[in-house]
Amino acid sequence: MTAVNPDASQQAVVEAALVLLDRMGLSPADLTAVPQPRKPVPTFAEYVPVVSAAVSAGTRRAYGSYWNRITEHWGDRRLDEPTPSEIRQLMAHVKAHVVARRNARGGRSAQEHLVAALRCLYQRAVDDGLIAEADNPARKVAKPRRLPSTRRAVPDTRLAQINEMAAATGDDPKLDTLLLRLHTETACSPGRTTQSSAWCRAWPACMTSTTTRIHGPSRAWSCTATTRPLFFANARDFRRRALAAAWCHGPPRWLVLNVEANVEVDFTALEAVEALRDELAREGVVFALARVKQDLLIRLKAFGLAATIGQDRLFPTLPTAVAAYQQWAAAQDQHPGGEAGESRESA
Repeated sequence: MTAVNPDASQQAVVEAALVLLDRMGLSPADLTAVPQPRKPVPTFAEYVPVVSAAVSAGTRRAYGSYWNRITEHWGDRRLDEPTPSEIRQLMAHVKAHVVARRNARGGRSAQEHLVAALRCLYQRAVDDGLIAEADNPARKVAKPRRLPSTRRAVPDTRLAQINEMAAATGDDPKLDTLLLRLHTETACSPGRTTQSSAWCRAWPACMTSTTTRIHGPSRAWSCTATTRPLFFANARDFRRRALAAAWCHGPPRWLVLNVEANVEVDFTALEAVEALRDELAREGVVFALARVKQDLLIRLKAFGLAATIGQDRLFPTLPTAVAAYQQWAAAQDQHPGGEAGESRESA
């Protein structure tokens, strides 16, 4: 008998198997790519509460009503059942039954938020391994294009009429004028105005065409806003106007400079700010900066002004500066013999 080589026989089997796989359009890698068992896909009624508990409060407020609408229509269906066409049908239903409001856009915003809510829901399902990214139907549905905004700026003439009416009528014309100026120049929210209303009532407005100041009765608070970027050409005029604004009703205890309009400042401008700070310090007045942007802060540190003024007197917003002054003033009233109190009395 003729002996058979086992290695040669095994190689022939392998080659025959490779030929068979090639004819079937497969490769050895296809044999090893066995799909892993996937988790059972939950229904919308089961999965929406899970996602709602995992997202932030803001996301929950934005999408909560739309998730409720989805649960009403597809609560007993699995996440992998709806198709892109069914999502478009649900969009049409939401648009037809949208609550009519004065600022409604014909249901387009409701459709947009519905798609966003579904995308958030399905993205969580993809992350949890419940469906594959390719099986996400919400990604295959385009959001409606937003229409141009209907918001328009108030014309200067109308704004002037509003200010004149507020200054001439009402129970507290000074407060009304101050609040209008606050909204016009800062665009702050009504909630911020409500928080500051008690403080505003205690400090009547003293304003000119170049600066904004909120000044109280005796040596209280003064806030000066630079309406143009500060640089070498207006540095001297800036110092003069800032001092005039601070002393419009007598010497203040604090002067806060609103530097929102300043990002890039030159050496002369920084010298002017330092000269203003030094003169105020000799008069016992605390000098601070509000709305300090990061780019400006870098230049203040390089010049040494950040350390001279003090990091606790560089504020990101005006309300934080107001809060710091109120805390400081309360401490001075309780301990009038402190360091700041002594400098205030000697000024």
